[in-house]
Amino acid sequence: MLLQDANLIYIDDNRFNLALIKAFAQELKLNLKIFLDSKEALDYVLNNDVDLVLLDYMMPELNGIEFAKILKKQKPFISIIMISAFDEYKLRAQAREVGIDDFLPKPVDLESFQSRVVNKIRQLDKTETSVKIDETKQVIEKGTKNIYGIFARLSVSKDKTYQNLMNIANITKIIALELKDEEYADKIYQAALFYDIGKNQIPADILLKPSTLSKVEFELIKSHTTLGYEMLNVEDEIMQMAAIMALNHHEKFNGKGYLRGLEGEDIPLCARIVSVADVFDALSTRKTYREKLSLNDAVDFILKEKNKSFDPEIVDIFYNQIDKIRLMYV
Repeated sequence: MLLQDANLIYIDDNRFNLALIKAFAQELKLNLKIFLDSKEALDYVLNNDVDLVLLDYMMPELNGIEFAKILKKQKPFISIIMISAFDEYKLRAQAREVGIDDFLPKPVDLESFQSRVVNKIRQLDKTETSVKIDETKQVIEKGTKNIYGIFARLSVSKDKTYQNLMNIANITKIIALELKDEEYADKIYQAALFYDIGKNQIPADILLKPSTLSKVEFELIKSHTTLGYEMLNVEDEIMQMAAIMALNHHEKFNGKGYLRGLEGEDIPLCARIVSVADVFDALSTRKTYREKLSLNDAVDFILKEKNKSFDPEIVDIFYNQIDKIRLMYV
């Protein structure tokens, strides 16, 4: 069976996961239909031609095991892949019992998605010519930058616009070019487009609260670093850099940041760079809890935090390149 001829559906109650898998399917030119509601999805599968079902485990109404059990009784030949963060033996054994064919652990990356899903489609009809692995890899390589772009759009949080992300990414590249080679600068530019993606998991009423946060609320805000790390830590060089930035961009050079209180060069370079860009952009942008600062005041703040929040060498580079950076905010 050719890839583009297969009919797939994916069920998950998380919109981010749906968007990510849909993006992967588009890059591989797969015909995928997505569902937020498991009961609606079950009704669709029972009444339409579907070759492969991808489904989450933890869902309201019907969880993945319950869904598969009902489906297999009525359409036993449909293949099912469970996509789940759970990797417990008991869950896998239970899933096998109800007819689930394979598993794809979260967080899902494009390579593992391709490996499991494309191989499963090939197995659906071994008599037809399958797509060669090399050809599929070429599709992936060509689509990689598009995937990063899609991730950047998904990373637009409740307190950042896409333009904010572009400004931050450009500032990090400007700084990185003075410290490393162009290859590194290009990588950090891509990674900086989605380092703050964890904020999408923070409730808007807390993230955008106009008054002082309680201790509990602030702890929840701080968790966006680990949430982002968990989402981005996959076997992809750019994603791993973004994951490191996500986890460490609130560390401070003097060791008084969070989450781990790292100090000096113990903080990864990419995180030290993006922290300057992140703070400068935040200060130069109006927030629900304050007006934006003038560019001069924002620059002064960065300079005052030299050796405190920020690496002094990076602050010096930032200041030396300020004429380029200012142009982004005119």
